[in-house]
Amino acid sequence: MLVLNIYFSGIIKFAMSHLINAAIQIIPLAEKEIAYPIIDRAIALIQQSGLKYEVSAFETSVDGTWIDINALLNEIKTQLDGEGVNDVLINIKYQLRKNADVAMEEKTAKFRD
Repeated sequence: MLVLNIYFSGIIKFAMSHLINAAIQIIPLAEKEIAYPIIDRAIALIQQSGLKYEVSAFETSVDGTWIDINALLNEIKTQLDGEGVNDVLINIKYQLRKNADVAMEEKTAKFRD
């Protein structure tokens, strides 16, 4: 585990100067009538962030720096706390490259019309 932590810390250090790609999924553990508006408000924060994003049925992909994406996640978590959301799953996937940018466009462009 220590080796993995050291390796991951090294990648994060290099990735901080590059764009990374993240997928964010917010799952409030509540009835859908309550959960969907919470999800909508989280997506609104992503839209207001100024970061490039793409909403899909299960998650929202975001391009930005490590610092910007994690600041956004903190803002979402703060909003959820402020709204009294007591039980939520937040799933996050990152793709980081040590010496280059990562963007969702390179993964999806070939599937666009």
